[in-house]
Amino acid sequence: MKRYWPLLVIVAILAAVIGVSQYAESTKQRCEEAARQTKAATVAKGDDGKASNNTENPCKPPAWARYFTWPEGVGAWAVILTLFVIAWQSIETAKAAKATEKSVVLAAEAAAQSLKEMQLEQRAWVGVTAASLVEFAPNKLVTANLTIKNMGKTFAVNATLFQRILSVMGRQPLTQFPETSEGEPGITLLPGAEFIAQVMGTKPLLSVEQFNAIQAGNAFIYMYGTIRYKDVMGYSHRTQFSFVYSPIVRSFQAYQGHNDAD
Repeated sequence: MKRYWPLLVIVAILAAVIGVSQYAESTKQRCEEAARQTKAATVAKGDDGKASNNTENPCKPPAWARYFTWPEGVGAWAVILTLFVIAWQSIETAKAAKATEKSVVLAAEAAAQSLKEMQLEQRAWVGVTAASLVEFAPNKLVTANLTIKNMGKTFAVNATLFQRILSVMGRQPLTQFPETSEGEPGITLLPGAEFIAQVMGTKPLLSVEQFNAIQAGNAFIYMYGTIRYKDVMGYSHRTQFSFVYSPIVRSFQAYQGHNDAD
């Protein structure tokens, strides 16, 4: 209702102009008729039988009446109302254009958000689902198996594993993970597919003292790394993982750091 208030104003003004115009026009006609009658009477009673034309109009319309008489007064009001309507329509058109532009922007944002959600729902998600210890003994290379799986709904392309086994002496947990440089050859993982990668420690081999320290909880051995891959839409992703050897269960367990994915 508020949107159409100018139209209501126009209708009210138009009704007022018509009503006042009718009143002004009828007043003008009455005054003209009265003037004619007065003039006729004056001519009939003129001195020496001569008519007098100097009689003043005994009935004058109000000063404002000329602004509402036909055609000058009403025509001027028609022009004013027309200009008002044009201005109002221009404002409404500008508002509609702005609203349309805003709707287009919102629709584009909604479409982009829907596409993003669809990509997140359908993309590949590659991660480590299991880590098992294969070889852990003094004077031997530490060896473990990593189970890597595509848990997403589409292909994972060129999935490459960068990994490392690192032994750290002392009871202070590892907070900074050195970069890994060697990577397994990139492979393509179907949705739900998995493969087992063997990870081997590097020399020097564990000494008896280091082995005993790890078993006693006075040293740690970590296995960590990064999986890099692309989804079918060409976007690159990364999964970081880390495990620490637990002497209680005599196997690797998930570690608190270096675990995230994008």
